[in-house]
Amino acid sequence: MKRLLLALLCFSGCVLISCEPKDKPITLPPKGDGTVMQLDMGDKYEYQYYVSLDQQKIVYISRSDQWHLAFETGSASHGIYLNGGQGMAVIPTGKTSFADVGLQDTSSAAKRWRYDEQHGGIDSTAIGDWQTSNQVYIVRLNTQGTKLRKLKITYVDAFQYIIEAGIFQLSTGNPLPY
Repeated sequence: MKRLLLALLCFSGCVLISCEPKDKPITLPPKGDGTVMQLDMGDKYEYQYYVSLDQQKIVYISRSDQWHLAFETGSASHGIYLNGGQGMAVIPTGKTSFADVGLQDTSSAAKRWRYDEQHGGIDSTAIGDWQTSNQVYIVRLNTQGTKLRKLKITYVDAFQYIIEAGIFQLSTGNPLPY
């Protein structure tokens, strides 16, 4: 008797739980006048395409392995981006003099390398807000870490960046306007 009562209770519970209100149908908006553009990025994503949405066409194509740094160029913008596809990374040294940066700053490099976040937000770049720190960065140009450079961004305005850059072993940087 108890089994019958328990079975009846379970069956009643299932019936009551499965009663749901009817779903309202979703009305899709009418099709717009959008166009579809398909790009061939290459087998290994070796190309980057710059597309003008106003003109609805490709305005520039570059190989993804042909650059190291990208600079934001707005009147109030100062972001610097690394080419992550090249394995680039930076270590902010906290030092402001080229001569003070040396091999001792790479001793724990594996734990200290910074990378740009994939979403590309200015607040998540490896170099970050360089204007307030005035520091020298150690820049890794490849994943093997065989190409290291020192980099210090000294000035920016709406028309130019001024950067000191040098081979890692050098104690002085050469100003390079970009």
